[in-house]
Amino acid sequence: HAFDWDNVRILDKENFYYKRLVSEMIHIKK
Repeated sequence: HAFDWDNVRILDKENFYYKRLVSEMIHIKK
């Protein structure tokens, strides 16, 4: 089956950056 690995990588990256952004925001609030 054809699977779009580039798409998966992009989604993974966005997820990683989003989590990092959230953790940084939590850090700043403290």
